[in-house]
Amino acid sequence: MNVLLDTHVALWWYTDPQVLNKVSQDVLADLDNTIFFSAASVWELHLKISLGKLKVPSHFIKKVMEDFTELPIRSHHAIRLLKIEMLHRDPFDLMLISQSMEDDLTLLTRDRQILQYQIKCLEA
Repeated sequence: MNVLLDTHVALWWYTDPQVLNKVSQDVLADLDNTIFFSAASVWELHLKISLGKLKVPSHFIKKVMEDFTELPIRSHHAIRLLKIEMLHRDPFDLMLISQSMEDDLTLLTRDRQILQYQIKCLEA
């Protein structure tokens, strides 16, 4: 399975994995799955850290980038945003939705607004 992590799922996986349901834990631990972490999530983390809204261990982002497959933001992801209904207002989450659609990825999230979209999702 090709899975795209929502930012909070990666945070929980490394800081408090018991917050994630059993299915999510199994998906993340299964080496046969390809787990993607978006450049949008790296950007979101850096922004929240710099604004003082989030504290994570200094090695966190480096660890995530080592453990998961990087998903860059490409033009076709941005173009797809024009076709997405604005049920969600968070630009980082909208990019994850777009990437999920464009690259046929299952988005692992607990965000109720994301779960409203007609995309492949697993609830974390």
